[in-house]
Amino acid sequence: MSFSGDVKKELIVVMPKRTALSRAELCGIAAVLAGDSEDGRCLIYSDSEELQRKFFTLFQKTFNIRNCETVMLTEGRRSCFAVEADGEAGGLVARAEAEFSAEAGEEALKAFLRGAFLGTGSLSNPKRYYHLEIVCRTAEAAGKVFAVMKALGLPARLTERKGAFVAYVKEAESIALALGLMGAAKALMEFENVRIVREMRGTINRKVNCEAANIRKTIEMSLRQREDCEYLKDMGALGTLKKQLREMAEVRLANPDETTLEELGRLLDPPIGKSGVNHRLMKLHEAAEALREKEKSIIQAEGL
Repeated sequence: MSFSGDVKKELIVVMPKRTALSRAELCGIAAVLAGDSEDGRCLIYSDSEELQRKFFTLFQKTFNIRNCETVMLTEGRRSCFAVEADGEAGGLVARAEAEFSAEAGEEALKAFLRGAFLGTGSLSNPKRYYHLEIVCRTAEAAGKVFAVMKALGLPARLTERKGAFVAYVKEAESIALALGLMGAAKALMEFENVRIVREMRGTINRKVNCEAANIRKTIEMSLRQREDCEYLKDMGALGTLKKQLREMAEVRLANPDETTLEELGRLLDPPIGKSGVNHRLMKLHEAAEALREKEKSIIQAEGL
């Protein structure tokens, strides 16, 4: 089962203890799944038997109606279940859903969000990326889900996708908050464990990449330093340099495997620090570049 399926499996058995919260969760389901019916029944477009049982229980607790039943139906390619209660189930649910607003109490908002998620919600595998969404058939329903999310402190966003309207959150912190608000304690713990591992791996990867980049840069610099010193030697220019620069070049050439400035500085007599070594090597580079430019000009002149 997917992580999203695990979350729904945990939430489907959460039953509100108060009638007001049963009404709120029923409204959440109805907002995203309810359809119109001409015979007074309440149609919920879902083929989930677990959701059918829960909605039926919520309906009975909300309206205190015992003389009711549910039946699975098929309309073309769509599956749904209908709640029948003397021809008035559809009206009762529609009025309750229309009256519900984001100004309800916090516990009611949590119950509504749980119902909406059970209806059409989905959650990506946190090992891959972070994304929680609730798909709605109408802009009005999406607006209500969005408003509830915002009222609960979730940084929700709205988008339209293939004729449907989607309220969603993407950040890990927001998804963790949503799981807690809906009452998915077990899923929240698993989500946080995965998140910690991901963040640790990310930190390690960043450090490894940074260290690799520094090593590569150090090696490239060492190669350039040796090339400069070898060029100056081949051109017979070392003897024209100041004593400090000549000694620096000789140490660089005699120790090709030493890559850090600190290591080279300790080999000089007397030893000098990192900044001193860097200064001398830069002077050697400038001298080598000047000599290369001079050689290039001579070659071009001879070519003419």
